[in-house]
Amino acid sequence: MQLAVAGLPVRSITFDRLQRLEIWLKSQNPIERQLDWITQCPNLTSLDWRYSSDDQPTSQFMGRFVPGTWPHLSRLSLQGIEFADAQLAQVIGAMQDLKSLSFQECEVGSCFLEALRHHSQTLRYLDITSCDVLTRSLIPGILASFPHLESLYIEHVMSQDIIDSPPWVCERSLKLLHIGISFSFLQDADYQRQVLQRISRLTNLKNLMLDCGLGDAKSLDLRLENGLDQLATLKKLEKLRLHLRMEPLSVRDAEWMINNWKNLKEVNGYFRNNKDELASIFCAAGIKFNATGINYRAF
Repeated sequence: MQLAVAGLPVRSITFDRLQRLEIWLKSQNPIERQLDWITQCPNLTSLDWRYSSDDQPTSQFMGRFVPGTWPHLSRLSLQGIEFADAQLAQVIGAMQDLKSLSFQECEVGSCFLEALRHHSQTLRYLDITSCDVLTRSLIPGILASFPHLESLYIEHVMSQDIIDSPPWVCERSLKLLHIGISFSFLQDADYQRQVLQRISRLTNLKNLMLDCGLGDAKSLDLRLENGLDQLATLKKLEKLRLHLRMEPLSVRDAEWMINNWKNLKEVNGYFRNNKDELASIFCAAGIKFNATGINYRAF
């Protein structure tokens, strides 16, 4: 994006009709100039700012983002900008009717969740992957607080927090789930089944992405012997992505997926040893199969 108007200073121009703004600029563009462009669009409904530099613009952004700056902003995505928990809460508190929120490499904790709950009736999309979760109660709190949530991207979730979490109010609304779940090496297949039983309640789910958990922790093992059959309720599932530390899917596992998920169109992930055999089975059923793995946001 570049603005140049007959030699006039950038700050003398206001773009009242601009509602959606995406800024993906390299580091040689001054922070203040980028912020000038953003603040001169008072009627924004959607802002996507991807910042690339070692100099963090957090304090400058916080100085501009005050209540009333963008009264109609309902979709916000910020990448490459680090926020503390309280700062995120301040940003969210300055917004009205928040529908979509995406942050990376930030701190998310109790302040973030408390501010976000003020948008419980409007929030549809939330992406906090790669964020530092400060409290284990955060993820269960999210699942229990947003009844209209449709897309959720989260990582670093402990299996026990899923099992012990209160009822998920987004069970009927959630259509896309990307989640990384960690298990203790002392937890057996029964714990896997309990986690899958919670996921099985998401009966309107269309896209499911299951990732490894923290570090070398034990991950979910999506095979029939560990409770795959619990997910027979996901009748609307269209896309499945697996990035797990698990034994290879068997022919029996693949055939179960084909027979129980009639709407399945695509399977992606990291598969070992028998990927050619799995490809043959899925492709014969008209299901696209990719054994090399993809960027989950391509879903």
